Amino acid sequence: MRQTGAKFLLIGLISLIVLFTGCGSEKKPDSQDGQKNEVATSQKADVKSTPAAEYHAKIKFKTSQGTEALVIKKYQDHEKLEIDFAETKAVIKSRANDKGRVKYREDTAEGEKKLVAEIKYKDDGFKLVDESESLLFKVKIKDDKIKIANNEEMTDSFVIKKKNDNKFEIRDKSENEIGNVKFYPDNGKLKVKDAEENEILIAKELKSTPAPGPILFEEIPVKLRFIIIAELLKRGN
Repeated sequence: MRQTGAKFLLIGLISLIVLFTGCGSEKKPDSQDGQKNEVATSQKADVKSTPAAEYHAKIKFKTSQGTEALVIKKYQDHEKLEIDFAETKAVIKSRANDKGRVKYREDTAEGEKKLVAEIKYKDDGFKLVDESESLLFKVKIKDDKIKIANNEEMTDSFVIKKKNDNKFEIRDKSENEIGNVKFYPDNGKLKVKDAEENEILIAKELKSTPAPGPILFEEIPVKLRFIIIAELLKRGN
């Protein structure tokens, strides 16, 4: 009996030794591999937690048919103009450079960024120039009046003139009234109408402003008209 008990005790001790030896021989994870795994996990977490760039404000102009003629999206470091008006479609982005100027560039089908106009600011307005610094249009703001011309002397100017707090007259180069911009406090809509009272542009996000008035100046290319509108809105005009 004693021999049998001793035999079982010996077998038990051998089993314990094998068990502990096996546990101790387990391979510990390499410290570098562990660091790599931690970095990879951290990078994945960063990707998931970083949201895509989003605009923080949007201004929308529609036609009388309800289509979106112009949508201005304001991002942290640029603005985007989405244009669909008078058979003209374009996406134009604006960014300021280190000289304080703003360049409006169009996204082309070839993936290029084509300069549409550069803005040079003045105390009483701003200028639109091309790549060679040649004047495209000059905008002057003074005494409740906005004048737009294609020359430095401001001759033959288009004019938007304040009539009252909620209405602005739009006049062509010959001083003829060709329409107006009017804010309707009862429904909160801002409308541009031509001389025949046709609604050309409609906005709901804005208060009384003459800014969209240049849409009636058909001698100015569509893209430049909308750039002027965007700049007038930025100035609070």
